[in-house]
Amino acid sequence: MREAHPGWGPLTLLVELKKDARFVRKTLPSRSRIAAYLKQKDRVRKYERHRKLPEPKPQVIERPHQEWEVDAQGKITIDGVGSASIINIGDVFSHLKIDSLPCLRTSHASTSDYQLVLRRAFVQYGLPDQISLDHDSVFYDNQTCSPFPTVLHLWLISLGIGVRFIHKTPPAEHAQIERTHQTITNQAILGQTFTSAARTGARPVSTGQPRVPPGYCGGVALCRLLHCRARSCRPTSTRSVFDKSPMILLSGGGSFRTSVGIATI
Repeated sequence: MREAHPGWGPLTLLVELKKDARFVRKTLPSRSRIAAYLKQKDRVRKYERHRKLPEPKPQVIERPHQEWEVDAQGKITIDGVGSASIINIGDVFSHLKIDSLPCLRTSHASTSDYQLVLRRAFVQYGLPDQISLDHDSVFYDNQTCSPFPTVLHLWLISLGIGVRFIHKTPPAEHAQIERTHQTITNQAILGQTFTSAARTGARPVSTGQPRVPPGYCGGVALCRLLHCRARSCRPTSTRSVFDKSPMILLSGGGSFRTSVGIATI
C-alpha cells in the first residue's frame, strides 16, 4: 500500500487499512507502530526543522530614529490620478512622518518602490536603528514555513538596519502607521483633484521621484505634495547613509539632492 502511495503517512495508511474489507474484524497496528515499521524499512522522508527569520530583540523605544514603521496603504482611487498605493514611513518615538510615496497605477508596491522611498528617507534623516514591517510578500516570504530573506530584507540588513516583523495585527502593533495612512488620506488626498503637471507647473522636488508616465494626469503634482514635510520637528539620526560603502547599497541607484549636494546611492 505504501509503495503504491508513497505520499501516505502512518495515519492515512491506518485509515485505509480500516476501510479494507480484508482486514475487517482483525487487529490492526497503531499509528505509532506503523510509523516505527516505516522507519525500520527506511520508508520515511527526512524533514528539516522550520526556522524563523532572525529578528532584533524586543526593546523599549526611547529616542528618535530608533525604529521606523514602514507600510503601504491599500489601493485607493485619487481624482485626477486614478488608482495608487501610498507607502508611508513614520518614526515611532517622535511620531514624525518621515516620507510618503505614491505608487501609481498599481495596487501593490514593489521592492523597487520601497527602496526608492527608503533611499530618500535615508538621505534626508540618516539610518534608523531598525525598521518594523508586516508580513507582506515584499518583506517576508509568506509561502513557506522556513522563509528565506527577501531582497528588501537583505538590502536593509546589509545597511546595518535591524528588521523586525510584527506578530500581532493592528492596532496591537503598527497602530501608528495605520493611523498615518488615515491622516495622509484625510489631509492630503480627500477633496483634492490633481491636475496635470503641465497645467500646474508642478515639477519633482528632487531627482528621487518615481517615474511618472508622460501625460499621466496629476501624477507629478501628487508626488510633490506627498514629498513635502513639516519643518517644525525634524530630528535626524546620528547614523548617516554616507557612512556606508556605495557597494553595500544594493539593487540599482539614483541621484538625490541633499544639503551637501548630489548623492548617488
